[in-house]
Amino acid sequence: MTAGSREEILHRIRKGLGKGEGARKDAETPEPVTSTAGSGLSKDDLAAVFAESLAGINTSVYRTNREGVLEFVTGFIRERGAESFSIWETEYLKSLGIAGSLEGGGLALAPAENKAAIANSGVGITGADYALADTGSLVLISSPGQPRGVSLVPPVHLAIVRKENILSDIGELFGLLNEIYESPDAIPACTTFITGPSRTADIELNLTLGVHGPKELHVLIVS
Repeated sequence: MTAGSREEILHRIRKGLGKGEGARKDAETPEPVTSTAGSGLSKDDLAAVFAESLAGINTSVYRTNREGVLEFVTGFIRERGAESFSIWETEYLKSLGIAGSLEGGGLALAPAENKAAIANSGVGITGADYALADTGSLVLISSPGQPRGVSLVPPVHLAIVRKENILSDIGELFGLLNEIYESPDAIPACTTFITGPSRTADIELNLTLGVHGPKELHVLIVS
């Protein structure tokens, strides 16, 4: 990289950040962001805020009731032409009959313990231990039946979120975890926060989706 190229890149970064020579004269210090979710909202209101937050971070959001989940997932997979899938082995997802239905339709299942198969699956299907309304974030706690690879490796991630698991913000989440676990050290170390699909930017701030994780994130909110 020549000295001239380096200076041009740094100039563009300073300008974009509103700092130094070349910055916009009207650049102002941004106001602190406060939670739009707030406390004391009903689960229906939190679900609405969550859906709005998801729409702003390149995430498709859908809503259905428990009876409509299987039909939705089957159609979702069919539309994408996937030949294989991976899915969490939780009691809730098992109760919905998703894996058996998709296998019956001719799709190959990548078992949760088979990392190589998960890496080659077309769609990863997970639940969400919690969801944060104010940022549109998914909170996934890894375990043998909930391998993080299902949400991080396939090119398409479909998260099935139960409405009752939507919280207002991270403060409420940590308050709840402190009630559940005896001490902070007992909280599972492998807890993943997912906010939108994988995003990577180079030094020139060019944004690319799907480089270090799923290119698509879809969230199904179940009432």
